[in-house]
Amino acid sequence: MDQLRLIRSPNIGPVSYRQLMARFGSARAALDALPDLIRHGGSKHGVLANAQTLRESFSWFKPWAQAIFLWTMRTIIICYRISTTHRP
Repeated sequence: MDQLRLIRSPNIGPVSYRQLMARFGSARAALDALPDLIRHGGSKHGVLANAQTLRESFSWFKPWAQAIFLWTMRTIIICYRISTTHRP
């Protein structure tokens, strides 16, 4: 969730995201440092993406991800069973 919060924060694009991750090592550390960085950059308002809003935005994804994961695992098991039972 921290990575989503960081990339969805205003004025954070792909380049800024990579630079922050390289500098701080984790999204959590970058989020913690971002308000100070914004203030030192001259902005009066440091706004970060809201974690609750992001959870709500991506809540539709969890059931689909679970279904895809289960389908993939079932397919792998079936392929394994076929490969082990049809040996010459």
